[in-house]
Amino acid sequence: MKPIISLRFSDINGVLKEVLISEDEFERACSNGVWFDGSSIEGFARRFESDMMLIPDTSSYYMINGIRTYFCDVYKAGKPFEGDPRTILKKILKDVREKHGFRLVAAGELEFYILRDREPIDGGSYFDVSPRDKANLIKIAIAEKLSEAKIAWSMGHHEVGPGQNEVDILHDEGLRIADKTLLTKNIIKLVCEAEGLKASFMPKPFYGKPGNGFHIHLSLWRDGENLFYDEGDQYRLS
Repeated sequence: MKPIISLRFSDINGVLKEVLISEDEFERACSNGVWFDGSSIEGFARRFESDMMLIPDTSSYYMINGIRTYFCDVYKAGKPFEGDPRTILKKILKDVREKHGFRLVAAGELEFYILRDREPIDGGSYFDVSPRDKANLIKIAIAEKLSEAKIAWSMGHHEVGPGQNEVDILHDEGLRIADKTLLTKNIIKLVCEAEGLKASFMPKPFYGKPGNGFHIHLSLWRDGENLFYDEGDQYRLS
């Protein structure tokens, strides 16, 4: 069987989408794009405007479950589609760079509950270890999958809530961290489902229990200098 390539994009709600192609079709996809029907994608197009195209971003290469994976930009009528979240972000980053000379760098902390039969997998709390942390091996499997995908991560640990966990992604350029966030959430869900579990990133899945956050660490850089850093300040902040 010839290698398969995964082309990914997201709808306006951040739900990850995928088109699979053979390796033989990849060069053609990069030069001519891959047509798809956007009428059933949330926020994309009306039925009579459904013809849309995916153009792979060859710099966004990841390996997910042994499959070469690329993020794509969405085009419509030969132009970047204004409703594509990736296109919107690229436009903002370009505007900030050209008007102010800023380069955006970000990192993310993803919190989520691991559930069995819709209930938290354990009764653990902040930074607990096994046996109170029933998801220890799950987090190890997630870390291995992230490393395989070349997604740099810094930390994984049990959070305050029962069955609640956190995985932190290391800093990267704004567009790359957005791609990596979507992939990381997907990897976490896949690892949990392989064990008969569910991962929930809902902000408040349980009454009376801590909510899930997505903490984003932002910095602006210009001429190689972090504009948020001040060596003379007590907290090293400008």
